[in-house]
Amino acid sequence: MTNRVVAVAILMCGVLVVGCASNDVDNFRNDLSPIVNDNTAQKREAIVLVDRAYVVYYNEGRKEEVRVREAADLLQQAIQLDPGFATAHLNLGVLHLEQDNLPTAVARLRTAQRLMPSDARPGYHLGVAYYRMGHAQPAIETFVESIRVDPSNVMSVRGLVLACRSIYYADDTTLEILERSQLMEPDEEWRQLYDREITRQRRQLELR
Repeated sequence: MTNRVVAVAILMCGVLVVGCASNDVDNFRNDLSPIVNDNTAQKREAIVLVDRAYVVYYNEGRKEEVRVREAADLLQQAIQLDPGFATAHLNLGVLHLEQDNLPTAVARLRTAQRLMPSDARPGYHLGVAYYRMGHAQPAIETFVESIRVDPSNVMSVRGLVLACRSIYYADDTTLEILERSQLMEPDEEWRQLYDREITRQRRQLELR
């Protein structure tokens, strides 16, 4: 049985927005975490609870506040059964991020990042949470770490661009990431934003 991620973050040009994706269920099923290796009864039950949370959360026939509350309860139960279940922490963190419960989201996403060191998703969502809290420096550091894990993670690069611009930040690492990532960016508007940010950072570093 696989584990479904409850929600994905959408990064729009000019603003970080976390929300529900389209109704295309296949998009979510393509974003799966690894199967739990230890097939104990508790771990199997935790997987079932995460799957149930997914179904509950996307049941659009019910009120949003009810869906959110029930999905969060199911994910919390999964974590109680298996405190090391990274997917449950990630899902619960993103759920809180969507509901703008940012300190709680940060706590869950930091745990997920620790438990999933080879997965770039927790770092991306954590960077979004820091950015939305107005903590641009931690957001930059977290986006950079996410990009180290997966250099092709366009969403984290976009987050890095916005976080750097928000505090006029520049260093050799962020500049190198932007220069390398510009060719991978599929959106022309974002490529233009990369170009402006690269030019700004180069000039700022030259003046030091």
